[in-house]
Amino acid sequence: AYIQQNPHHIFKPMNGPQLAAIGAALTRKLTMIQGPPGSGKTSTAGAIGFGFTHQCRSISPNAKVLACAYSNVGADNLA
Repeated sequence: AYIQQNPHHIFKPMNGPQLAAIGAALTRKLTMIQGPPGSGKTSTAGAIGFGFTHQCRSISPNAKVLACAYSNVGADNLA
């Protein structure tokens, strides 16, 4: 809901499939996101990381989330 409302304009506007992917990733054990270049996969991954952090911090205020990528380029895109 926070990502969809985006009150502080942290995220670019998300479309329906991106919001569905975020919701799936935050509620399932495994979610695969794929699509052509420019379809918003990296922005979606960043929003998922934000969502995981928000969920973890509701349990423990000092919780941390580790995001990993297959390559250094992928990790740079998440940062």
